[in-house]
Amino acid sequence: MAKPKRNKGRLNEQYTSQPSDVITKVTLTEIHINLHDKYNSCIIFRGSDTFVTLKERNYHLAKESGISIRLARFLVQMADGREHKLTIEPPYTMDYDGDHRIIRPWLIKQGFLTNK
Repeated sequence: MAKPKRNKGRLNEQYTSQPSDVITKVTLTEIHINLHDKYNSCIIFRGSDTFVTLKERNYHLAKESGISIRLARFLVQMADGREHKLTIEPPYTMDYDGDHRIIRPWLIKQGFLTNK
């Protein structure tokens, strides 16, 4: 059996992905949007699929639009039917109730994390 790797004094366990660890769907369920106006306004959208709501309302989240995301909540569905909750509060806070080794590649792919 291979010894676990050490990195700066902390133990890094080897991890092998299982078929049940596959993310099948990630759904935005809530988003808080800062408008950066003189009133420091924030718009909150909540729903079973907030991406659909934003698209139907023709709401753009591009950086050029002068808005920023204060908070985003996602429902992460796994191949075996498990569901996990992910909350991101830019720029530095994330809360995930599942295995971080599974969600990390998705976060990197979506630009929430850098691959360091």
